[in-house]
Amino acid sequence: MNSVFSIRGRVINESGYPIQNLRLAIVDKDVFFDDLIGVGFTNSEGKFQMDFTEKEFNQDFLEHESYPDIYIVFSLYHPEQKEFVAIGKQEFFHLRFSNRQEDLGDILIQTQSGHLKYIPDQDVTPGYKKRVQRLDLNDDLINHCLSEVCPMVESLTGWKGLLIGLKFEMIDSITQILDKIVKIPIETFNGIPQKIFLKFVSRGMLALYEPHWHTIFIFKGKVSGNNLDALKVTLGHELVHVGQFKYHPELILEQERAMNIFQGMLQKDIVEEQAIIKLFQNSSYIAFMEKIEGYAYYIQKDFLEKYYNCATFFEQGSMFEILLVSLIKKFDSENELNQIIQSKNDQYTKGRDFFLGKQRDRVVPFMDP
Repeated sequence: MNSVFSIRGRVINESGYPIQNLRLAIVDKDVFFDDLIGVGFTNSEGKFQMDFTEKEFNQDFLEHESYPDIYIVFSLYHPEQKEFVAIGKQEFFHLRFSNRQEDLGDILIQTQSGHLKYIPDQDVTPGYKKRVQRLDLNDDLINHCLSEVCPMVESLTGWKGLLIGLKFEMIDSITQILDKIVKIPIETFNGIPQKIFLKFVSRGMLALYEPHWHTIFIFKGKVSGNNLDALKVTLGHELVHVGQFKYHPELILEQERAMNIFQGMLQKDIVEEQAIIKLFQNSSYIAFMEKIEGYAYYIQKDFLEKYYNCATFFEQGSMFEILLVSLIKKFDSENELNQIIQSKNDQYTKGRDFFLGKQRDRVVPFMDP
């Protein structure tokens, strides 16, 4: 496993008060192409923290740095330009990383007459456009992340023993586990072969927990493009699913029943794609997934990502994915596909809003007692 480094700090103004919700990009300075390690926001105390591996500051071919040359770009949203604009850049090129950890302490952001000054020519996210592998995924790294994030998920949810008997498997494509997770009685979707269609709609999928096999499937190509803290958040999300099915095994039958009903509706009404979409959107399967995914997303967004406040999910696609999108657009189904993808997104956001609306002074349990 690559060595894991840790960096943290607190951002303050000239009066010594913390600056919260300040965007920062943590970057490794290189001769030719700088390595973006993570992007995040300071918390209510002005603090940030991030763990990263040696690979993350050795992104390019033939790079062999032992320690990163760190600089941080701070930025705020500019209401008139409708984008983030830099307000500061500070260099930390001689960090020693004793025990591979570094506390930057208080970082002062200078102001002019009490107002933060924009620096319009400074790139707020250097290195963001690089399409690179940031993580060397292996069993040791996955176990390292699981052992760290699991106690957090167990503390938040009240569930225990989430790692007992749990397996994980790294895969390249959803088609490798197609027979295990889905049986859709259609060979094509508006002329698009089923495997290509499923690859398209699963583009944003990073990992998947399958309760029958008690296994987390990790999409290696996508996850390796994110940073280490994003991997922890991803695994934390899946551990919520582990707990849901472990402590509520009736959900396995409920999931199968909802999917069987949907498949039966398809067999009767498979006429046109719009009919399939309406069936999908109104099916009991959508309601089931909104409950399941909504709670996992609630734990992810409102707790895990606030702790790992520099977890970065880089929006990048392989050349194959770019070609795949081009291929899909040759068919007459782009609108229908977008509707299905939107339905999938709604499972997360609407479900999260439901649990967030019930939150008072503690984490909302998955099932009301």
